[in-house]
Amino acid sequence: MKQDKHTGRILPGKYYKYAHTPEYRIWRRMITRCHNPNDSGYYKYGARGIRVCIRWRRSFNAFLHDMGPRPPNKSIDRIDNDGHYTPSNCKWSTNKEQMQNTRRTILVLGRTLREWSDRTGILYKTLKTRYYRGYKQRYIITKENLHARKKSSNHFRERRKRES
Repeated sequence: MKQDKHTGRILPGKYYKYAHTPEYRIWRRMITRCHNPNDSGYYKYGARGIRVCIRWRRSFNAFLHDMGPRPPNKSIDRIDNDGHYTPSNCKWSTNKEQMQNTRRTILVLGRTLREWSDRTGILYKTLKTRYYRGYKQRYIITKENLHARKKSSNHFRERRKRES
């Protein structure tokens, strides 16, 4: 693989016949955003220490062999968001799967808030609010009205005061 010393761009050469394939464009973008400080996405990848394994950096064929052809409507995704682009940490994923695998994703009891919202019928915004207010994880996902619960406990305290 030949690379421009100044821009970090991968120069066309033996992979020219692949240049218009989606796999090649994905491979090239992956390397550029991780290894070229002039790339607009570098701060999200290379600046965070995310790298492409040497085998993939040196050979598009190695990347294609390990990942296989890109399935329709899928793109490359890292399983561990803080990990490198390596054969054991990458897979083809849909946009929905990728949106659930970001640094901003909030996990509660092993599931994302979006999954809990779909599963319980509680609005995503409600779950997120409970999370940021510091609710215990089991209370974040409960359908029970937590405010009514507090009211009822206060009601019983007031009733006891009146009776005594």
